[in-house]
Amino acid sequence: MTVKLGKDAVLYYGTTGATGAIEATSVGDVSVAMTAGEAKIPTRGNGGINAVATTLLEIEVTFKIPLDPSDAFYQAVRVAFVGRTTMALKPMTGSNSVAGNEGPDGDFVITKFDRAEPIDGEVSMDCTAKIQVFRSWVVVASGS
Repeated sequence: MTVKLGKDAVLYYGTTGATGAIEATSVGDVSVAMTAGEAKIPTRGNGGINAVATTLLEIEVTFKIPLDPSDAFYQAVRVAFVGRTTMALKPMTGSNSVAGNEGPDGDFVITKFDRAEPIDGEVSMDCTAKIQVFRSWVVVASGS
C-alpha cells in the first residue's frame, strides 16, 4: 500500500484554458472537496426505501496563502477574484513527474478571498475556488 502525505501534494495553477503547470509554492493547507448532487427516484417496488441517483458533480478547492503582493500565485488569485475571471488549477496528490499521482484539472472561479489577521501570526488569505470548466481527471502515467 502506498501512503500519500499531504506535504507531498502539489497545487498547480496557470492561464485559463490551459492545464495548470506552475507550482504554487507559497500555498499552505489545501483541501479538495468533490461532491455529487442527487435526484430522488422513489419507486413503489423499492421496498419503502427512497433511492437516489447522482446528478451533477461539484469540485471545490480551498487553500490558505500568505498575503504577499510580490508572490506570483497571490497575484494570480487576487486578479481572478477582483476581475471575476477564471484561472487554471490542478490540485494533485503529488508531483506531475511521479507515476500514480492524480487530481482534477480545470478552470476555477475564486469565490472567497478572505483576509485573516491573527494577533500571533502572519496575515493570510483564506481562498475558495469552484470549478467552472472541467478538463479531465489527471492520473500521471509511469515514465511521465
